[in-house]
Amino acid sequence: MPPPRRGLRPGAGGYLDAEMRRVLVAVVALCGLGVAPTPGASAAPGQPAVRVARPADHAGRPSAISEWWELRLVGPGDFDLMDLLVERAPSGGRYHVFVAGRGGSGSPEPVPQIVSASAGRLSVNGAAGTIVVRRDARGASVTLRGPVIGGSLRLSGRPGPAALGFDVQDVTHTLPRATLSWAVLAAGRARGTIRFGPRRVDLTGWRGYYEHAWGRFDPHLLRWQYWDEYVVVGPGDTASFAFGFNRPDTLLPGGLPNDATWIGVTARTRAGGTAVCEPRIRRTGWYPTGNHNTPTPAALTARCGGTRLRFTDVLRTAQFTTIENDLIAYQDGVARVNASGRGIFRHVHAN
Repeated sequence: MPPPRRGLRPGAGGYLDAEMRRVLVAVVALCGLGVAPTPGASAAPGQPAVRVARPADHAGRPSAISEWWELRLVGPGDFDLMDLLVERAPSGGRYHVFVAGRGGSGSPEPVPQIVSASAGRLSVNGAAGTIVVRRDARGASVTLRGPVIGGSLRLSGRPGPAALGFDVQDVTHTLPRATLSWAVLAAGRARGTIRFGPRRVDLTGWRGYYEHAWGRFDPHLLRWQYWDEYVVVGPGDTASFAFGFNRPDTLLPGGLPNDATWIGVTARTRAGGTAVCEPRIRRTGWYPTGNHNTPTPAALTARCGGTRLRFTDVLRTAQFTTIENDLIAYQDGVARVNASGRGIFRHVHAN
């Protein structure tokens, strides 16, 4: 285990940043100004590499073990959640399009065929039809064609605010080294309609984001615990983000999460640029989820550089929860930040 860097102190097998770095970067037409190593590059323990997202982050990574592209939207109603996912992983892939309570293409489907995945275009064939995503400096456009699904939509707003790179080796060296790169490529409001058979769903005014992630790990064999993800779109297409997790070797006795060893970042994007921060966090309102009553937080408060972001789960419902092979639970729902905006939370944990 390498010695602690200046300003860091060991903590339960991980590190807690005593200074809490804060990076302010300008967003220029999504071309990006590099402020940290490329996501996936080696970073100090507990210190993710961070920079502004750029067009190349949309391109496929054939050498990665796992990879996914995902568009997630939340509407004005309590049960309005839309998810479009294309994933490949060692234990299989997923390809689905659904709106909670409204219809969908079914999941999982046969492993999708990724026809092309460049900086500006993603084309995928699956049993339900074809998905084509075109991204540009102001958002992303999606076209769906097939016997089960159809339609088109446009996600417009601020350019993608951040790309994060994690390269994590647990200090006991008992788990395989894992990398994860996660890039939010667009965040804002949607316009358009999709069809599931004879049923049409108007997505105009819904809020959400489009992401691409890749790395050297299998998401179906979770190596990281208490994975928290929030993306909330506020007034004027501002957006706030939180993304992070605990390494299994940093959990408290009994396997409970340790806020002091949470590895992650927050980001806020506005008209003038994007502020990215590695915060101190506190998770509260724990409630049991999954088949094994794993504790899940109802709120995450992040503090850094004089800024306080409190992300809260507004709506939790089993309709947004999926459990895979009794091992991994994903819980999605509606979130807010500082009691405003509307967005999506995701909590992932091993049962």
